[in-house]
Amino acid sequence: MARYFAPGCDVKRYRPEHTQKMLQFLQTHEQCEEAIPLCCKVEQELQENPTLITACPGCQRRFSEERENTQTISLWEVINQNKTFPLPHYEGSTIAIHDPCLMEQRPEVHKAVRSLATKMGITVVEPEKTRENTECCTDSENPEHLFNRAAQMPCEKVLVYCMGCYEAMNTGGKKAVFLLDLLMGDTP
Repeated sequence: MARYFAPGCDVKRYRPEHTQKMLQFLQTHEQCEEAIPLCCKVEQELQENPTLITACPGCQRRFSEERENTQTISLWEVINQNKTFPLPHYEGSTIAIHDPCLMEQRPEVHKAVRSLATKMGITVVEPEKTRENTECCTDSENPEHLFNRAAQMPCEKVLVYCMGCYEAMNTGGKKAVFLLDLLMGDTP
């Protein structure tokens, strides 16, 4: 069965150097053959019954719901399970966490993200609405909603693993920290 890295368009645009380093790590450790070069919205030829390693909640949902015989696993799960990934340490750091609404039914992703934070020495503070009870950070009918959601975060810094959430938390007045940045030792 073929395995591909599907980081997502926004993640690739945000930190192309990080996605390239992650692809190299995944290939070196035989986690995947190659990266998917196009957006998840574009039909692509993949080997039969592929597994896609995703760093984007939107891609994970789209691939798992719209592509027959396609398995998905989050990058966060893969890295959490890998014993050789060189995790940086942020001892004594405390950060709130925001789970993307597209991952509300993915407890394995919630667990992996929190496990990675703990392994890196980060104390995670949960907001009231979290994990499967998370609240979407954006609402096209009520633009003020993102400010309300950001205000629910118990810390100024908020760990996110969705580029939409990253933008919403920053716009809402918090300092969003993207999980891929933490994994690469690139922190604000």
